[in-house]
Amino acid sequence: MFADTNGWSALQLQAGSPCINAGNNAYAPGTTDLDGYPRIWGATVDIGAYEYHGAIAITTQPADRQVLPSQTATFSVTATGTPPLSYQWQRNGAPIPGATVSTYSVSNVQLSDTGTRFSCLVSNPYDLLLSSNATLSVLSPVYYVALTSTNPMPPYTSWATAATNIQDALGAAILPGSLVLVSNGVYQAGATAVYGMSNRVAVTRAVTVKSVNGSSVTTIVGSQVPGTTNGPSAVRCVYLTNGAVLSGFTLTNGATQTSGDLRRNESGGGVWCESVAAVLTNCLLVGNSARYYGGAAYQGTLNNCRLIANSVPYNDGGGGGGVYSGTLNNCVLTSNSARYGGGTHSGTLNNCALIGNLASWSGGGAQSSILLNCTVVGNSAIFGGGSYSGSLTNCIVYYNNGNYTGGTLDYSCTTPLPSGNTNNLAGEPRFLNTNGWTDLRLQSNSTCINVGNNAYAPGLTDLDGNARINSSRVDIGAYEFQFLDPFHAWLAQYGLPTDGSAD
Repeated sequence: MFADTNGWSALQLQAGSPCINAGNNAYAPGTTDLDGYPRIWGATVDIGAYEYHGAIAITTQPADRQVLPSQTATFSVTATGTPPLSYQWQRNGAPIPGATVSTYSVSNVQLSDTGTRFSCLVSNPYDLLLSSNATLSVLSPVYYVALTSTNPMPPYTSWATAATNIQDALGAAILPGSLVLVSNGVYQAGATAVYGMSNRVAVTRAVTVKSVNGSSVTTIVGSQVPGTTNGPSAVRCVYLTNGAVLSGFTLTNGATQTSGDLRRNESGGGVWCESVAAVLTNCLLVGNSARYYGGAAYQGTLNNCRLIANSVPYNDGGGGGGVYSGTLNNCVLTSNSARYGGGTHSGTLNNCALIGNLASWSGGGAQSSILLNCTVVGNSAIFGGGSYSGSLTNCIVYYNNGNYTGGTLDYSCTTPLPSGNTNNLAGEPRFLNTNGWTDLRLQSNSTCINVGNNAYAPGLTDLDGNARINSSRVDIGAYEFQFLDPFHAWLAQYGLPTDGSAD
C-alpha cells in the first residue's frame, strides 16, 4: 500500500499498510531511511526503503466564531506529523481556492454567512486528516430605544445609553440586518420625509424594528389635520423600505398629503411599503387615513396583523380602506371604509377574516383581490358587499349586503351560487357565534368542513395558528375545525355527522 503508484512517484507507505512495524530490527541498516528520517519509528522497523512516520494529529481544532456584519472571522488549526504538512481549507465541504495555510480569514462577513461551516484537511506524504467543523455566526447589531432614557448616547448599543426616539436609533443602525429594540411607550415626536411625505418613523435600510412587549404597550402615532384629516401637514406613521421589518407596534392617527404623487404622497396613512418585501408582523393598525390608496397600509406583507377603522375618503377615487395592493397572511380587517374596497383593494389575502367593512360604491370587503381560505361576513357596498370582481377559493362569503358581484368563486360557501360552478356550497356556514361576529369558527356540523381544495390551502396554519389541514381536506374559511379526537375526525372524513346522530 504505497502513497502513489502512478509512475511510482511516491513509494512511502500508507497508514494502513501491513508493512508497518513488520520487519526485523536486527537487520535494519543504518539509522535513517531513504528519506533521511529515523530508520526505526516505533517498536519495530518497517519493511521497505521508507519508514512510516506519517500519522497526523490535530492538536487544536478550528473554533466557532461569532462576529458582527462587515467584520473578519479567522479560523486556525494546529497539527503535528512528519513534515511537510499541507493544508486545504473547506467551506461547507468544498475546497476554498488558495486557502492552503494553517489559518483562514473571511472578510466582510454578512448575515447570509451565518451557519457556514469551515474545516481543514491536513496532509503529508503519508497521511491526511480532516479537522472538525467550525461554524460561523454573524450576529445582528442591536440598538436600543427607551422613551424614558436619561442618558441617550450614540450609537445606542445598550439600554443604559438608549435613544429616546426610534429615528435616532435607526440613524445608527447602518448595517443591513441590524435590530432596533423599542421599549414601551407612545412615540409621537419628530418627522422624516421620504418622497416629500413626512413619516413619524422612516425605516430606510433593511433592518428590523421590534417592540419589546408588543403592540398593546408600544405605539407610533402619526398626525392628522384637524377638520380634513389628510392634508399638507399630515404625518404618516411609518415608511418601510424593501427588506425592512416592523414587529409588534400599534400604528394610529396616521394620514397623508392631499396633493403630489397619488401613490407616494397620498397613500398609506398607517404605513407605506416599497413592495411586498417590506414586512409588518403582529401589528395593530387603527384609525389611520389616506387620501387615495390604503388607509392603513399601502403594499407590503402583513403577517398576523389587525386593521381596524382605517379609511380612504368616500368622495375620492382611490380605494383600500384597510390595505391597497398588499399581501396579508392570517390578518383580521374590521370596520375599514373606502369608496372602492372597504377592507382591501388589489390585495392578496390568505387565512384572513374581513368583518364589517364598508365601501360606498363597490367591494365592501374586498375589490379586485385574491382571497384564499378567507371568511368574509357583515360587509356592505352598493355592488359586491362581500367581494367585487375578485378571485376567491376556499372562502366563506356570507351574511354580507350582497355577497359578491363579478369575479370567480371556487370551493366556496356563498349565496346565490355562481352560475356554471359545481364546487361551491349555498348552505349557511354555521359559525359558532354570529352575534356581533364574535366567533367565526365552524360548528361540528358545518358543511364547510373538509370540502375545500388542498391545492389552494395557503400556508401551514389557519387564522388561529392551528394546522391548516386537520383531516383529509382543508376546510372552507379562515378557521380549520379542530376535531377533539381521531374518531370524530374519521366521521368527518367520510361525511358523517359528528354530533352523535350517526350512532
